[in-house]
Amino acid sequence: MILKTLTIKDFLSHENTTISFKENEKILLDGKSGSGKSSITEAILWGLFGKGRTENRSLIRRGEKSAAVSIKFADGHAETLITRTVSDTGKNVLSITQNTGSKGQFIAIQRTGLKDLQEWIEQVFLRASYELFTNSVAYPQENENSFVKTTASRRKDLLLEIVGAENFDKLYDQTRNILNTNKLESSNAVTKIEVLETIIKDAKGIEKEHDIYKKQNETISVEIEKQKLKEKDLDKQVNNISNLLGQISDKKSLKIAKVLSAEEINNQLKTDQETVKNHESIDIKTATTNVEEATNLQGKTTKIEKEIRENAIAQEKINAHLANKPAVNDYTEEIVSTKKRLVPLVKDSGSCPAGDDCPFVAPIKGQIEFLKDQIAQKTERMKSEKIALELWEQDYVLLVPVKDTKDLYTQLEGLKDKIIVLLESEKIVTAYNLFEETLIEIKKRELELDLKKKRLMAEIVLVENQIQKLEKESVKSDINQINIDLAKIRLSLHDLQDQKDKAISDLALAVQAKETILKSTAEIKDLRKIKLKLKTDGESLELLKEALSPRGVKAVIVDYLVPQLEERINDILGQMSDFRIRLDTQKATVDEESLKEGLFITVINDRKEELPFASYSGGEKVKITIAISEALASLMNQIGFRLMDENIVSLDSESTEGFVTVLTALQEKFPQLIVVSHLQEVKDMFEKQIMISKVNGVSKII
Repeated sequence: MILKTLTIKDFLSHENTTISFKENEKILLDGKSGSGKSSITEAILWGLFGKGRTENRSLIRRGEKSAAVSIKFADGHAETLITRTVSDTGKNVLSITQNTGSKGQFIAIQRTGLKDLQEWIEQVFLRASYELFTNSVAYPQENENSFVKTTASRRKDLLLEIVGAENFDKLYDQTRNILNTNKLESSNAVTKIEVLETIIKDAKGIEKEHDIYKKQNETISVEIEKQKLKEKDLDKQVNNISNLLGQISDKKSLKIAKVLSAEEINNQLKTDQETVKNHESIDIKTATTNVEEATNLQGKTTKIEKEIRENAIAQEKINAHLANKPAVNDYTEEIVSTKKRLVPLVKDSGSCPAGDDCPFVAPIKGQIEFLKDQIAQKTERMKSEKIALELWEQDYVLLVPVKDTKDLYTQLEGLKDKIIVLLESEKIVTAYNLFEETLIEIKKRELELDLKKKRLMAEIVLVENQIQKLEKESVKSDINQINIDLAKIRLSLHDLQDQKDKAISDLALAVQAKETILKSTAEIKDLRKIKLKLKTDGESLELLKEALSPRGVKAVIVDYLVPQLEERINDILGQMSDFRIRLDTQKATVDEESLKEGLFITVINDRKEELPFASYSGGEKVKITIAISEALASLMNQIGFRLMDENIVSLDSESTEGFVTVLTALQEKFPQLIVVSHLQEVKDMFEKQIMISKVNGVSKII
């Protein structure tokens, strides 16, 4: 499996960065410190595991609402796209799709939920946890989960994780659970056998009474049949009497119904007679006269209303004419005043010695002409306004004079009040005429009702005779004595039935006891077979449990892997230093009275001295860590790429040359290698180099 593409959006300092990878491609990520090189390797780790240098929301580029990382992997023709996003509210979303569609389209895998998807990445896709991944495939800066820093027990677990030995733990737990179930089922089988043996013993005591219960049941059944025949005869007598009483009751109910019907007919006849009487008492002549008088009065009110409307129209015309009366203004004083101003001007206009061309006379003449024009205009205006007034007065004389309508309104109100009183008779006339149409039907109905009444009275007499005849017949039988005898027989039957039920129950118990003996015997036989099988299976499960325990197959795997890992670590370490390491799976406790299990690292220097890892310098620790990381990676064949981020900054020049040799070997072994480094010796090894630059706080590929 190799990398194909990486897309980073608003993650740390990267706004929108995409890198495409090819098979058998070695890439160096170069750039100044702080340019965002390490953010690329961190994006890959965060996209796969959701873990970063800080809390997830702090990974979002400043000013943005979310960050996203998408990584596409290729394994032959199969491709997998993993996308992880985080919002500024802390919401994490993980999606995984693969090109498994019929046309190669990407379809989501059959997993749901963040936890389930993460388990798929670690357990199925990478087959590596975050801790194993960052100690083998990827080596980030300041790795807090360094293999050499963790406990011996955890180192052993990481080694077993490489070969998928965690499945052994699951199998061990499953085997242990199955074994516990086996023991429980075996114990249950023993208990069931003991219970069934007790049941058989009790059933045999019941089974021997079978014939006695059978004889009792037959005797009681004969007696019950005798009593039932007596009960049937008495029931027949009771039914006959009940039928007679029922017929009597029905006839009485029929009589009551017919009497009620006759009373209803009487009531209807009385109502019709009363209605006709009321109708004939109406003074229809007076009511008709009132209606006719109301019609005449309505004609008068119409004329009065018309006269009132015409008078109102005339008043409106007068009001409109008065509103348009023209105004007449008296300009006499203004004319006199203007003439007074004109006289001296005329006098002065004729005294100039220069004659008509006098410069002093020209302005005066202009004033004279203006004043004369004013006098003429005002004189003409007075004349035209007087003429307009005379014409208005002539039109006013022609308008229709307005009458006093007070008397008309009083007369109209009086007529309307009288019409309202008179029109009450209209309802009487209408009702009278309608009733006249139904009067014939009422008289016809009276004849029909009278005939029906006579027929009902005859039927009532007939029903009374039938009731008397049935009552005489019912007196012949003593219903009370029959009911007493019937009650005695039924009580006897109830007692006999109780005895029979008990006999049947006892007989059923005896039959059931026999069946129980046969069934329980067969069950005991089957349970003994099951018990034998459970015992055999239990012995096999105990062996399997022991094999899956830490002392079993896992111990064999560790014993197989440890020498290989130690050899590979020393091969790589030998290219960078004279140190060697030794891996042990057991170590004596401080009191040397017992052994501790795990994976213990012993560093041996060039003088064959065994010293703890912590006692070595930073550069020496880096060499050891690199050697272990590369050795672990060499055991993980499913991942075809390596990520290295500034993991040799503290090496001297000689050690760096050794690391370059190691890196050369890695380039030949892994299809893809992505390295972040400032060392020129490392940079010179890579043909493809990607330069990262940060401009205005945003990292970009240039």
